[in-house]
Amino acid sequence: GGRALMARLSKQHRETKETTIDLALEVDGGGSASASTGIPFFDHMLEQLGKHGGFDLRIEATGDLDVDLHHTVEDVGIVLGTALKEALGDIQIALESEYLVAAQMIPEMRLVGNKLC
Repeated sequence: GGRALMARLSKQHRETKETTIDLALEVDGGGSASASTGIPFFDHMLEQLGKHGGFDLRIEATGDLDVDLHHTVEDVGIVLGTALKEALGDIQIALESEYLVAAQMIPEMRLVGNKLC
């Protein structure tokens, strides 16, 4: 049998004086993405990120759009970055483990930067 994979997901909530953000991310999803930030082009770009990245992403955000868009955009970026970091865990350990398995299978293989060669 194969080894069981841990679910790579994250749910985040961030509330500041300017914004409220709720985000759900499932890295191994199917590309289902929805974003509601009050900024149509930003919503579209976030949805494309999930769709073409192949992960499920749901973002609900409200902010002081009457003052400026940057608080909402900035805080969504902070929350999305936090969610990706949590869901992906320690990428370096994963790369090193992948390298060790590959190196055992193919002795000529070596790690250059973060790529197997």
